[in-house]
Amino acid sequence: MEYPMVDTKRWVNPQEFENMFAIKQSTQKAMRSAGKLPYVKFGGFVKYDLNDIDKLFEQHKLNNGVLDEN
Repeated sequence: MEYPMVDTKRWVNPQEFENMFAIKQSTQKAMRSAGKLPYVKFGGFVKYDLNDIDKLFEQHKLNNGVLDEN
């Protein structure tokens, strides 16, 4: 799913990400450090692209408890 830049907010900060997906900021930081969570950093501010997050979730989607390789 592509998030249009005009109709939907595409970039979110760690607090917004936590509110949307219930993933604590400390967990986000650990995932970023491990290279598991894509992000950009501008002037000390971390931002997540919702398009990247959607792709990440699709890659980790389970089908009846098994990772869907499609």
